[in-house]
Amino acid sequence: MASWTGDVVSVKGMVPPCRPLTTPRATPPQDAPCHLDLSKLIQAGTKAFFNNPVLSDLTLVCPDGRTLHCHSVILAAASRRFASQMPVKGVDSEALETLVNSFYTAECPLELSRVPALYDAAIKLEVSSLAPALEQYLASALQPHNCCSVLELCLGVGVAQLAELVMGWIRG
Repeated sequence: MASWTGDVVSVKGMVPPCRPLTTPRATPPQDAPCHLDLSKLIQAGTKAFFNNPVLSDLTLVCPDGRTLHCHSVILAAASRRFASQMPVKGVDSEALETLVNSFYTAECPLELSRVPALYDAAIKLEVSSLAPALEQYLASALQPHNCCSVLELCLGVGVAQLAELVMGWIRG
């Protein structure tokens, strides 16, 4: 059941608003088409399936031996690498878990000390939108008191592009 509130139609029981696809009128017709943004609803639903064996069709084994119960369709939707081939080697276990969790939750918690490992995992797993976001986060988080330790982490993980970003900040 839909209710009309100006230019937005709310569907009872649904959180996201429904925007009419037709010109707003004082009273929309009963069959007025609308577009529901269900991304938050779907995101809330997928959270429950992270590392949950229910309906999982594969198990990732992290380098440290941890296992993650996953769903190939979610991994493939978020990562070109997971869509084309498995296994992926040389990725930090914590970074892999954080990254896979973000595929299910659409949230990626960041700590400055974890950015190089996450960046490396994003590059290796071909998660196209995450690497630039991490570069932007790192550039905004650099300070005189942390730049040398961040540079050391970047060099240790082997992410030359991030190391160059930090060196540019130090020089600038």
